[in-house]
Amino acid sequence: MPIYPVLATRSYVRADADNCIVCPMQRIARQLLRHGVTTYLYNYFGQAHIRFCDWSAVWNPIAPMNLPLNWSSHGTGIPFMFNTTVGADINTEPQTLHCAFAPQEYALVDAFQSYFTSFAKDGRPTGGPAVWPQANASPDLTTLLLGLPTSYVDGHRKSDCEFWSSLQQ
Repeated sequence: MPIYPVLATRSYVRADADNCIVCPMQRIARQLLRHGVTTYLYNYFGQAHIRFCDWSAVWNPIAPMNLPLNWSSHGTGIPFMFNTTVGADINTEPQTLHCAFAPQEYALVDAFQSYFTSFAKDGRPTGGPAVWPQANASPDLTTLLLGLPTSYVDGHRKSDCEFWSSLQQ
């Protein structure tokens, strides 16, 4: 069984992310690679302040706002992609969130825009702060860890995903 952080909330958030997002994406990547599709994986690590701009984090009773979980919900990286500090209006009542970037987070704006613009243009994500290798650069699936700082790793959450996989067989 994977070793998750001691704090129950952190354990839940990490296990939920592994079971619902990280590990399924790795299974999809392996299927794509088996069919010869060039594949890149990344995992965005949210910054603490952006959580206040992330309605699913605000409404999530499991991940209280006063805990720095370094967690982001799906789509939280979009402000960095489009260099905007205005959040989406996802409620039935009109509201728009304004969250200023911290000065160091403009490096994330540059990284998101460089990687995804070059990927759209050339089919290869380049130009960011770290080389983004194809997922098949290692048998353990190379994954870009997009955050502050940005780096890459082989076997991202490998033992955790092996655990979740064993439950599905």
